[in-house]
Amino acid sequence: LDARRTMVTNSLGYATTYLGNENGLVTEKHDTRGGVTLTQYNEFNDLLSHTNPLGQTTSYAYDGRGNPAMITSATKAATQLTFDNYDRCIKAIDSIGNTWQWVYDIAGNLITRTDALGNSIVYQYTKGLLRSYTDARQHTTEFCYDESGNLQEERALESSAKFWLYDDWGRPRKLTNQQGSVQWREYDLLNRLIRVYEPDGNVRTFTYSALDKITQATDRQRTIRFFYKGLGRLVRRVEAGVTFEFLHDTEEQLRAVMNEHGLTHRFMLDGEGSVTTEIGYDGLT
Repeated sequence: LDARRTMVTNSLGYATTYLGNENGLVTEKHDTRGGVTLTQYNEFNDLLSHTNPLGQTTSYAYDGRGNPAMITSATKAATQLTFDNYDRCIKAIDSIGNTWQWVYDIAGNLITRTDALGNSIVYQYTKGLLRSYTDARQHTTEFCYDESGNLQEERALESSAKFWLYDDWGRPRKLTNQQGSVQWREYDLLNRLIRVYEPDGNVRTFTYSALDKITQATDRQRTIRFFYKGLGRLVRRVEAGVTFEFLHDTEEQLRAVMNEHGLTHRFMLDGEGSVTTEIGYDGLT
């Protein structure tokens, strides 16, 4: 049994213990608060039950193909699910008899969705692409695509259309809204959005780090700079000479925010990373 026990101690000294079964699945977790989470599996490694540290259990039953046919919550409310021969959910019934249904075409596309009130949405496809959907009020929205399968036009029959123009890499370059306003976009060689030309003449530009984090965002009104450390955690935000610092512990959990006056809003965390106490800029909790 000890061979299936794993203890993980983080950089702050908090330890979590895991116990596993013969298949390597975790069946028991002892957290830093002393709470125990239990999980049970069947011979196919399907989850049978999950019990949280409060003793509340959610259980699962499966059909012959391994689909979850019934889910019973900690309050004993059961939801029944029915699947077709292609493992697609076609019906759901909750604990008070409300029913949802889904219908698919031969290609596996969803063509009808009906909610518990009997309202249906109907979908139509061409070559696997959604061409239109009609809601319960019989409002229809249609879609057109370019030769590469990119969405080119969205048209609600009761309103004006939206248009998209893509480049050769499938990136949206020109967007036209229902009022006819046009937005243009530019990208760098790494497919990152670097410039947006808004309909009102405003130009937004973005600069990135080697890890694809935005380091600067600029428009005609302001410039904001962002600084990062470690695994991409934000540590500083600067705008109009005003700096906010974000302080993290060795587990990269946010522990404090320092404003431009040097005042800090602090967070006290337990071993699970949950906030137990907040201390505001005024020193009050």
